[in-house]
Amino acid sequence: MPWPNIEPWYKTTQEVVYVGTSDFQVNWGGCADPRGVLEEGKTYTTEAVAAHSYHTKVRLEGIDGAFPSGAFSGLGVPSGAYELWQRWRGLG
Repeated sequence: MPWPNIEPWYKTTQEVVYVGTSDFQVNWGGCADPRGVLEEGKTYTTEAVAAHSYHTKVRLEGIDGAFPSGAFSGLGVPSGAYELWQRWRGLG
């Protein structure tokens, strides 16, 4: 499924572990709810991240949705991702 070009996504492939999430994390920034979709403790591979001023969304390979970054351990936001967001918003 193609992703709408509504925010700057930074392509990155990383192994991350889903550690669970909260209602607050899901609701912050309009993220998709990974509960019921992902299995806690399981390792997934990222496809891309979108860094915003106060939150980061994560897309996973082969799974629909943009999930809150706080739901994963082992995620490193790629260097330059936040700067890309600032330029896209006209802030940098």
